[in-house]
Amino acid sequence: NMEPQEQSAENASTSTEGGDSTTATDIRCYHFLQEYRQCISSFSQFHQYYIYGKFADCKSIKRKIKNCIKWRTFNSEEAGRALMDSLQEEKSNMHTQDPVWEYRDSPASDWKK
Repeated sequence: NMEPQEQSAENASTSTEGGDSTTATDIRCYHFLQEYRQCISSFSQFHQYYIYGKFADCKSIKRKIKNCIKWRTFNSEEAGRALMDSLQEEKSNMHTQDPVWEYRDSPASDWKK
């Protein structure tokens, strides 16, 4: 009786390893709840303020939670589509931030001082 559950859990973990695209069956709403709790924590908010000069906006995570619950509870195709779109957008924006340092071709002119 326990084998099918273990097998399905094993399949779900392998489908998300290595950067593969997330499927609808891999999504669990509690992951978004944990992400939201972390986002609204005082530590995280002050860290965001220290790094970026403004507090983090957690509205997008809250929207993901609402869409996930609608999708899981009521099988809302619209909510499921919105959730998958937001996850895809988040994934594509993951590495598009500007770099902190400027790249150089040679050392600075005052390097040997």
